[in-house]
Amino acid sequence: MKNLVRKQALSQMKKLDSKIASSKIIEAILKSKILDKYSKIGIYYPINNEINIFDLINHYKDKTFYLPITRKEIHFCKYTSLDDLQIGKFNVKDFKSQGNEEYYYTGDLTKLPLK
Repeated sequence: MKNLVRKQALSQMKKLDSKIASSKIIEAILKSKILDKYSKIGIYYPINNEINIFDLINHYKDKTFYLPITRKEIHFCKYTSLDDLQIGKFNVKDFKSQGNEEYYYTGDLTKLPLK
């Protein structure tokens, strides 16, 4: 059952114009002001046809954003620039180095991939 639902979801996702959907979702998030009360926000770097909400970083200059680090466990590391990232394991953008422990973070709010 799980595989069937996943297969159907992936099929629907491929039909979706992710640029239009991404813009609409970002617009809805900005309009809702849901992120206004948070100072530290976990976000993901989209791959393939995932909805891209990464542009939220440009709308919230006063917030600190964190990206997941793909190591043994999921941790989050402070994001400062695309220069911090490289293609890593699983062909996904990842931090060039593990970073300092002080940057690990569990987050006020974490946005998960929208598939």
